[in-house]
Amino acid sequence: MSAASRCRVHLDVMRAQICTIIIHACPFRHRVFLTSPGVTTFRKREGSALLSALLLAACAAAPRAQDTAPLSPPLEILDRRAERPQVVIVVLDGVRHQEIFDDNLAGEITPNLRRLASTRGALVGGPGESDAMWATGPNFVSLPGYREIMTGRPSADCQQNACAPIALDTLADEFRAEAASAREIAVISSWEGIAQAASRHPESIVISCGRKLIHNRDVLAADSLSTALLRAGEGAPPAPGSGDFRPDALTARIALEYLARERPRFLFLGLGEPDEYAHLDDYAGYLRSLRAADRVIADIDALFEQTGAWKRDALLLVTTDHGRARDFRHHGGDVPESGRVWLLAAGQRVARSHLASTRQVAHLADIASTIRLLAGLPSDTTTSTGAPIASLVGLER
Repeated sequence: MSAASRCRVHLDVMRAQICTIIIHACPFRHRVFLTSPGVTTFRKREGSALLSALLLAACAAAPRAQDTAPLSPPLEILDRRAERPQVVIVVLDGVRHQEIFDDNLAGEITPNLRRLASTRGALVGGPGESDAMWATGPNFVSLPGYREIMTGRPSADCQQNACAPIALDTLADEFRAEAASAREIAVISSWEGIAQAASRHPESIVISCGRKLIHNRDVLAADSLSTALLRAGEGAPPAPGSGDFRPDALTARIALEYLARERPRFLFLGLGEPDEYAHLDDYAGYLRSLRAADRVIADIDALFEQTGAWKRDALLLVTTDHGRARDFRHHGGDVPESGRVWLLAAGQRVARSHLASTRQVAHLADIASTIRLLAGLPSDTTTSTGAPIASLVGLER
């Protein structure tokens, strides 16, 4: 490479770094968006501070509400199957239900999540035991939970964090079957292991899991800022995780930039720091990471508002892959209480009820079936698949 070419490359990287600093200084939700319409073992503790991750990016490159009538009755949903809404799933790894449903904690830690529940949808999974939602398990660790979310079926053939790549079609594959190109489907996560649950055909979608695992990088890194963010992620230390873990701050920024630029039909975002801090028995770090994740949810809400996605029936779902043991630090099959999970569903097609009573035993497997119905995808008729959560799709009165 000539000296002139090297100079141009360095200038491009510096420009991207400056843009990164500006964007980190200005919350994403305050910006104006001008965008065009084999067995792999991953090291993850079985049960970085935000500022340091951002600096690295710059340097490296309730009382139950009264029941209300659903906004979109089931027949209306079916009549609108031809209208394909944008769908975003955010999974906050290992976040227990207590911080979501305790009114005092939630008001301080997750105000944006609770606001969306009260204004655009509903929360499932609490606060009472009768309304609990569960991972199927029986081993309540991450990869089985992610597979259950992405397929709508219990993860019968994978009960550890080291499994062969998924051999079933996932939600990403189902959306891809109706999409014109790979750029319309993206899976972006901090933990590299999510790649094992993302897609049966990973080469056909955009994937960035952990610091280095990427499919269709040219689509993901289509501008200098995204390129700089990916490089920053590749050079970032894994703390508070291990192995190829990428800090949540960089993962979230990569995903938000992609969402703003490409407006994909389906985006899965996995944020892993809450679980990592919990395994370190660092409750303060766990709460910090949860606050940061809540700000990402606010950014997605703002982006949907500014781009008109909410008016076009966009769906936002936020959940977790597993809960936590009573000792907070651990989770797994030997602590069955760590199977308790929760779900936020928001959008015009979601029956609004703030805190939704399930009146049935809900599981992570029910999320995919709920999305299929609300988003107009063909249903999965196999016997092992979950069912749409009735209180979210207007089937409960």
